[in-house]
Amino acid sequence: MNVSVNDLSVLAKYFNFRKQFKANIWNWLRLRYGIVLLKTLYMLPCYWCINGCRGLHSPHTAASYLKSTFIEVWEKESKYLKKICNHRFRDKSDVNQWLMEWWQVMAGKFYPRGSKFSRMYKTFNNELLYDIRHKKHKLICINYLPPEKIDIVCRAYDEVLPEKSAFEL
Repeated sequence: MNVSVNDLSVLAKYFNFRKQFKANIWNWLRLRYGIVLLKTLYMLPCYWCINGCRGLHSPHTAASYLKSTFIEVWEKESKYLKKICNHRFRDKSDVNQWLMEWWQVMAGKFYPRGSKFSRMYKTFNNELLYDIRHKKHKLICINYLPPEKIDIVCRAYDEVLPEKSAFEL
């Protein structure tokens, strides 16, 4: 939890949530977000009352980053980032990759992705196999895959992707 709070405290120095929300309202409020849109609408009064962001939704999947965002954040927070880079182990004052992701959102440098774009599965289940076979998502993250289930998942992918990727060695 400390890391998210640290990310938000850095963002609060440079962004006003109300202004950023108004400037990019149609990127924030899209039907394609599905259930996440309802969460946004539910939390909106809290954001307006206290004029601050209490966190953004970050699905446990791949995120798109701009190199320019990393450069900008490092220029503005170089002293802080250099200090935390020297921590050998995770520390209460650390930040994580969400700082860069949320910076892009607050700066309006994002394109809305639908809720079906990606999905995270905590472990192997039949829904995972169904979603692979029916190509439900462009990205899938499997948090833990028991070794005895690897072949089953590989066969499911072989069914929908019979040709090997040109990028494989």
